[in-house]
Amino acid sequence: MCRTGFRTASRPAMAGSLAWPLCSLWILAGGAVAADVPRVTVDTRSITLQLGDRPVGRYRYAEVPFKPYLQELRTPSGINILRDAPFDHLHHHSLMFAVAVDGVNFWEEKEGHGKQAHLAIRDVFAGPSGGLACASFKEELAWRAGGKGLLHETRMIRVLADPAGRASLVSWTAEFRELNVDGRTAGVGCPAVTLGGERYYGLGMRFVTSMDKTGQFFNADDAKGVEGTNDKQSRWCAYTAEADGKPVTVVMFDHPTNARHPANWFTMLEPFSYLCATLGLHHEKLALGRAASQPADSQAASTPFSLSYGVAVWDGKPQRDEIERAYALWIKTVASKEAPENAGAKAP
Repeated sequence: MCRTGFRTASRPAMAGSLAWPLCSLWILAGGAVAADVPRVTVDTRSITLQLGDRPVGRYRYAEVPFKPYLQELRTPSGINILRDAPFDHLHHHSLMFAVAVDGVNFWEEKEGHGKQAHLAIRDVFAGPSGGLACASFKEELAWRAGGKGLLHETRMIRVLADPAGRASLVSWTAEFRELNVDGRTAGVGCPAVTLGGERYYGLGMRFVTSMDKTGQFFNADDAKGVEGTNDKQSRWCAYTAEADGKPVTVVMFDHPTNARHPANWFTMLEPFSYLCATLGLHHEKLALGRAASQPADSQAASTPFSLSYGVAVWDGKPQRDEIERAYALWIKTVASKEAPENAGAKAP
């Protein structure tokens, strides 16, 4: 049931039933009802984020042996662009974030590799945020390896309504803190760890098969193709290809407050297409917290260590000014990412 101003999370998830179906209506200036009513549905394995009757994203947090991830992301017309666990790389999970921590591999998924353990879902929210319709939640995770906890992450996933109605917009923000000795709760300090990894470690995206090999990469600096965008820094990077026989475009945004902004991008067309926003860890590792001693790493010494990325998806091929419009819109909303005070319930 939808009610005006209804934002509060209800009971925890229960097997065989839907839990926390949140939706919200609010009145805009002039008495008009918002067209994109945000909605969040949490079940025992996943979270669906909707605007009106349109599913935008689905997030898997349970029954994932190594890491939670955004499993589906849809264009405004409903085309999903993400592929989960393809046979060639079973550890590629649609849209996922992973790096190496103190030499422990959290990207690949093999015996002895690190795991991002789900702890809780909280702050489930459907309502206005920064003047936009917003469906969101936070997830608490413990990054562990070999029985040892390395860091605590609070991850926030938000779906935001585009006022122009042209793009699907998702925001991914992560805050990293020390992990307390109980292995579950966050400490007060920034984790004293060192991030490293391959050239493709970061927030990575694997596309549906029809988008492989034949698309076009381009970035905010007017560079094109893999040769112009791979291992290059830019505020955003885009990929246009065909999905369900129609052109679609996906753009990943790097926030100006991120360490080593602008992001260093990994782009690839062969043998499959891939796009990843990275910290350039293959060029130089990044020490956090007490391990961060160099002035160049001032963001890495802050508490918590935070990263914010945006993803926008269009049907068709947007012009550069349209992408810049969405980028500016997303930047403005990151400052309004906090959930309301009364949305504090948790689910396992």
